[in-house]
Amino acid sequence: MPDALDLKIAELERRLLTKRDQIGRGVGVPFLLLLHAPAEELRVRREAQALIVRLRAQGLTVDRIDGHQVLIEHLESQGELERAIRAERRAPERLRELGLGEGLADAVVERVATAARQLGDTDVIILTRLGALYPFLLPTVLQERLAGRRLGIPIIFLVPADEDQSGDYLFLGVERARRYRGTYL
Repeated sequence: MPDALDLKIAELERRLLTKRDQIGRGVGVPFLLLLHAPAEELRVRREAQALIVRLRAQGLTVDRIDGHQVLIEHLESQGELERAIRAERRAPERLRELGLGEGLADAVVERVATAARQLGDTDVIILTRLGALYPFLLPTVLQERLAGRRLGIPIIFLVPADEDQSGDYLFLGVERARRYRGTYL
């Protein structure tokens, strides 16, 4: 019997294949955020890969952008990887103080914008492993920056988060993040 995650992934697939014009239509940006329990991250990675295979079989071009990969590449390009590793070992709660969030946000947004320019109207970008970006940045920061870019293709965020009663969500189960423009599953 399908559980909540199975149903969300099936709904995501349905929207991408048959209702893509409705993704973000009411809010003006083509964002769809699939919230999933942080403990299900490994399962979500497997399910996302299977979804990508199915979407490609239906003729869509899918660009998967891995948040962890972008983080490592950005830190290496800035000469900050070793400093970040040392800081995380000493005091992980103080990583945000390194001031790397702005540059990292720029790197992710540029990666998404570059992919979007190379893709057609029927294609899709899926952002995975977004938990790796914490504590440097939250998905809402990426949404805000991407919203101004007027990208015409759906951008799917796979967000490890617990929903809360306020209508917001707890990113990685620890930090409250507000819902921004987009469709949420």
